[in-house]
Amino acid sequence: MKDRSRGSGKPDNGDAPEESLCPSQLLILSPLASEALALCEGLSRTLGTPTIFPKPNETVFSPYVTVQFLGPGPGTSGHIEKLRLSDYRKVLVAGFAGGLSDRAISGKAFIVSEVFGKNGGRVMLPGADFWSRLLDVEPAVSVEVEEILERPEEKQAVVRRTPADLADMESFAWMGTILKTFPEAGLLRVISDDWKTTLPRELMLFSDEKGFEQRFRGFAGLLKRPPAFGSFLQALPSLLRGRKELVVIGEKLGTLLREKGL
Repeated sequence: MKDRSRGSGKPDNGDAPEESLCPSQLLILSPLASEALALCEGLSRTLGTPTIFPKPNETVFSPYVTVQFLGPGPGTSGHIEKLRLSDYRKVLVAGFAGGLSDRAISGKAFIVSEVFGKNGGRVMLPGADFWSRLLDVEPAVSVEVEEILERPEEKQAVVRRTPADLADMESFAWMGTILKTFPEAGLLRVISDDWKTTLPRELMLFSDEKGFEQRFRGFAGLLKRPPAFGSFLQALPSLLRGRKELVVIGEKLGTLLREKGL
């Protein structure tokens, strides 16, 4: 792939809060701060301490990688339109997803090759083969959902409608936007809960609309419904396996950037 233009490095005038002033070889986009933090933990193992924090939602390991989180849900795709994706050599979306198929077990990473929209649309990802080989991760199919699929019955109902292995809320809208500028962009999802796991919808309260963590609000929501808190405790080992794998992915990306320029 040819080198892409670098940023101007001009001071931030506050007019474009989503625009990075520190373009790197790789841009990683995540919905949530918790996902970005896990990736940064892994990246720091091979790239050292982050060098720049241009904005509250952005971490830069200069000159290798910039990590940003934009907020959950398809509505945040508007932020992507304000990013200068052409400043980066490669773009990767990475985060958690719910498992639907038998092979989508908690803690397993997948490179998504196509995404089904909740209303029947479909997005193909031409760069999936490259990212799958680069990271040694299996390809999979994702489907767009509006919220956490709480019960196994809900997950099975989605499987009956689509051939998807996993489900998330952002990929369909995000990739539809990103591919217009960066057709070789990758999409990686780590399974946080398999189809047999009950995952309370109150977990959505742990992040605000911008992706920042809201732990007090999250636990308050769980405690209001005791069955939800019980489900959370049962799902916690699964969630931790997912986070551990996202850290591993970050470390792997850091090694590839440092040793091979990715």
